[in-house]
Amino acid sequence: MSKTGKTGPDTVSARKAEENRTSAFSLLLVGGVGLILNILSAFGVLPIRIGNTSNYIITAVIMALFIFLGGYCYRASRRYEAKAAKESHLLEEIRMWCDASLSAGQIDADLSPEEGDSEGELFYMRRDRMEELILARFPEANVELLEPFIESYYETLYPDEE
Repeated sequence: MSKTGKTGPDTVSARKAEENRTSAFSLLLVGGVGLILNILSAFGVLPIRIGNTSNYIITAVIMALFIFLGGYCYRASRRYEAKAAKESHLLEEIRMWCDASLSAGQIDADLSPEEGDSEGELFYMRRDRMEELILARFPEANVELLEPFIESYYETLYPDEE
């Protein structure tokens, strides 16, 4: 974990990967158990009867659909995991660059706050300036990825403002 807090696991892609993985296991479990129970019931091993043969077929198709969707969600989670790893690496590079290149004095020197600016307005001016500087150095980063990082790093640069 970096001194700016968790960056890797808190990326949007990491959260999507976790959500997809959870959905995948749920769908696979429900589909697999449902299919097994349907087959056991159809052959009379279980004393559960759901009607004629077409009902068993329809139930089996629904359970197979759950299994298919579970596999699809699992593949999606793998894609998001790969994207999250890239984002985590990029955020670590950005953090190292910020540690070496950004300071509160530099950010404040680049701003021209007016006399009546509140702390909230000053926060947004500083945050926007940090975003500009980071995006100029790392154009492959997107705002969705940077927002949590900048808020976390802002606390590092301006610890006494909270």
